[in-house]
Amino acid sequence: MRHARGGVIINTASMGGLLPMPTSPVYAATKAGVVNFTRSLAYLASERRIRVNAICPTFTDTPLVRRAGDERVEALKLQVGGILQPEDIAAGVIELIEDDSRAGAIMRVTVRGGRDYARDIRP
Repeated sequence: MRHARGGVIINTASMGGLLPMPTSPVYAATKAGVVNFTRSLAYLASERRIRVNAICPTFTDTPLVRRAGDERVEALKLQVGGILQPEDIAAGVIELIEDDSRAGAIMRVTVRGGRDYARDIRP
């Protein structure tokens, strides 16, 4: 990307990287690592014209989620207000790619809230 005069990197985390997950602390810690890794690389936008952002979806209708069984999927839907479709995530990725003003941004994607950005915690 340095030789191509810039680009965009979109890291995939999850809402587990922004919220505590008492039942999955290791998962939450790894996703929080992705979020902070992304924020830490925001400087690349000004130095190298490489924008690094992350997307944090809630539960998405994928084969992995479906493997938990219909009963678990229904419980997840109740817990978070529904289940995202892969197209919802794709729309968020496209938005992050096209928005040149975003560097180090963390996009949340939820059924209830749609697409928005997590609060910037930089000083």
